[in-house]
Amino acid sequence: MFKILMVICLVGVGCQPYYEVDRRTYATEKACWIALDTKMAMLPGLSQEPAFQSITAACIPADSNS
Repeated sequence: MFKILMVICLVGVGCQPYYEVDRRTYATEKACWIALDTKMAMLPGLSQEPAFQSITAACIPADSNS
């Protein structure tokens, strides 16, 4: 099982981890990456925010605490 982790960095705030709100898990790593690609495609407006610095996202094991 895998889950999506995003780390969003903003000026004046720093970098914060964001897990999916519903804590959804995916049966395979491939399914997780497909979902992640879809989510990233839905975030184009984020880069237009003045405070936006960067976003890093990955699929990690669902039992991971990091």
